[in-house]
Amino acid sequence: MSRISVIMPAFNNGPFILEAIASVLTQTRQPDEIIVVDDGSTDGTEDIVRTLTDTRITFIRQENSGVSVARNRGLEIATGEFIAFLDADDRWRPTMLEQQLALMLADTSLVCCFGNFVRFVSQTGEVLSPQFTFYPEIASVSTTALPHTRGVRIDRNAFEVLLAWGEWPAFTQTMLFRRHLIRGLRFNPKLRRCQDADYVLRTFLRGTVAFTPDLVADIRRHGNNATADVGLMALDKLRALECVQDDPMTRPHMHALERRLGQARFDAAIALAGRARYREALTFWKSAIRSSGSPIRKLKRTLRVGLTALESFGQTAH
Repeated sequence: MSRISVIMPAFNNGPFILEAIASVLTQTRQPDEIIVVDDGSTDGTEDIVRTLTDTRITFIRQENSGVSVARNRGLEIATGEFIAFLDADDRWRPTMLEQQLALMLADTSLVCCFGNFVRFVSQTGEVLSPQFTFYPEIASVSTTALPHTRGVRIDRNAFEVLLAWGEWPAFTQTMLFRRHLIRGLRFNPKLRRCQDADYVLRTFLRGTVAFTPDLVADIRRHGNNATADVGLMALDKLRALECVQDDPMTRPHMHALERRLGQARFDAAIALAGRARYREALTFWKSAIRSSGSPIRKLKRTLRVGLTALESFGQTAH
């Protein structure tokens, strides 16, 4: 029987972590081990976790070093054939592991699979739109149904297909990874945000990918989320893409990445122009213009940079 390791990084998630662990322990397909890595919490997270007596739970405490180091610590000791990640403030739907494992067992070439999820507001319980509504490209992707599952395999090269989407399906909380195909792959501790994007895009380079439209997770929104300030997220996405360049890849992969980098530099210029950081926006715009890509698209994005700068200047002037 295939073993599944669940890695749960935690930092001051005391109010939520028991709910997160409970969502793992009540899975229809039980995990074989749960590795909780406490990243130097100061809110009693350790005391809370140690009240649990399930022998599958391994608790590790480290000095505060960031979520990437915490996840990497879990990867170093995980023994499962399959790896899943769940942040300590989120929760899984009961069939998350059963559904994702069925996909992975249906096709041994899969390096990973992902699923749909919803965000909810912790304070009010309000449930927001499912994540797949942000992936309009998914409707036109060529796929093959996987037997005895509700999932599909992406037919073309997954890295090139998924990299081109406006939003990347790079949410580790909804994914299952085949351990031997991601051997040696680690989260980048130099990235403050978008560590998931860098890690998952590198994963897509290593094999085929499947997904299910079913909801498999609930992602909590609260005041301490790392993604709470999204105004300059475009810069973080660009940095993640630049890190992906360090991985060995084929020429078609590199060409796809270069095109996406050009788009990301335009996005960064737009974000900076909107914050009235015109000199920095100009630097990213110049870099974007030199990138490969359609001249017409470059013109359209240049107009967006200019219009955003004008709007920002007008607001500042008032």
